[in-house]
Amino acid sequence: MKGSGEIRQAIYAINRNGEEVYAKVCRVLAVDEATKTIDVKPVDDTAEIYGVPLQADTQGDGLVISPKKGSFVLVVFTSKNTAVAVMYSVIDKVRLSIGGISVEITDSEIVMNGGNAGGLVKLQELKDSLNSLKQYVEAIHTALPSAFNAIGISTAANGATGAASYQSAMAGKFIQIKEMENKKIKQ
Repeated sequence: MKGSGEIRQAIYAINRNGEEVYAKVCRVLAVDEATKTIDVKPVDDTAEIYGVPLQADTQGDGLVISPKKGSFVLVVFTSKNTAVAVMYSVIDKVRLSIGGISVEITDSEIVMNGGNAGGLVKLQELKDSLNSLKQYVEAIHTALPSAFNAIGISTAANGATGAASYQSAMAGKFIQIKEMENKKIKQ
C-alpha cells in the first residue's frame, strides 16, 4: 500500500493545473435533483458553496448519491472552481443509470426503469397461486367424464359418448408450470 505522500502525489498528477487538492466537511443546505448538485456550508464557517456536483458528469449516466438536507458531506476541491461531493453522513437517495437501465433507491422503495411495469412479483406466492389453479382445473378434468356419464344417453351431452368425446379432446393436454425465478435478481 502506498504512503500518504505517494497518494497525494498521484492525486496531484491527476490534477493537471497543479493546484493543491483539499477537502472540507460541509453541511448540506439544499439538494437539486434536476441539476444533480448540492449547496453546502463548510463547518469551518467559510463561505457557502453552491452547485457542488454529485457526480463527475452531471449530464450523463452514472451513479448519483443524494445526501439528506442537513447532513454532512466531504467535498473535495481539485481546483478553486472544481469540487465534488465524495462522502456522505446520511444518504437520501441513490440513482444508478447505465444506458437504458436505471435503478433508484430510497429508504421506502426501489424503482427500476421508472417503475411503469409495476412491482416485482412475489415468486413463491405466484407459484402457490398457479399450483392451486392447476389442482382446481385437474379436479374439474377428473370429474367431468363421470358427470357426462351421469347425464345419460337421452340428453344432448349423450352420456358415455360425451365423456369419450371429452376424454379424446383432452388427451395429451396438461398444465405445466415452469420455473419462473430469475436467480440474478433477488428481493
